[in-house]
Amino acid sequence: MNEKYKIIDVTKYEASDDDGFVVVVLANPVETNSSGYMFVSEGKNINTEEFVFDDERRISEPIMRIARSETIWTPCPDDFVDMENEEGKTVHIHMSLLDADSDEYDMTMNSGNRTVNVPGAHYKAEQLRNQWISNGWMYDYTLSEYVHSLATGDDVQNFWGWLFDDSSLNGCSMWNLSQDYREAYQRFLNMFDD
Repeated sequence: MNEKYKIIDVTKYEASDDDGFVVVVLANPVETNSSGYMFVSEGKNINTEEFVFDDERRISEPIMRIARSETIWTPCPDDFVDMENEEGKTVHIHMSLLDADSDEYDMTMNSGNRTVNVPGAHYKAEQLRNQWISNGWMYDYTLSEYVHSLATGDDVQNFWGWLFDDSSLNGCSMWNLSQDYREAYQRFLNMFDD
């Protein structure tokens, strides 16, 4: 098991042995080339690894946040047991499937690292900068004030869904978001320090 991964797919399946469901995560390892640069292969390939979790909200939500934010995932190796599937490939089984009563695993699902970031943050920052200029808001507000007004105004509408690539956040106010999302937003807003 590698130290760092990029999640490429998260799928929910009905478990074969009972009526429950499992979450299967496909992830590509972060690799280093001969020049020392880190890279991740795109799409499913021979190096793609499979992780299986219990479909429990406290487990699946952090995994989905990591996948949506397109950040590097650092699963804790101690939280998994390796088994072989029918094809003879190693599958990493999370402790939550082996001992449903246990809470003896990293609850962040990411070795204590952040699980929420703004996907495509630099591109989205550029889009907001262009709106700020083209609509003439630069004469009334600093860029960070403009972005904050979009996030907290009365017509927030689709801002949060757009920012985090998650339509379930559309119509939310900042105060309805979890602490992880608010912290990710603050890091994004800090990009606009004027």
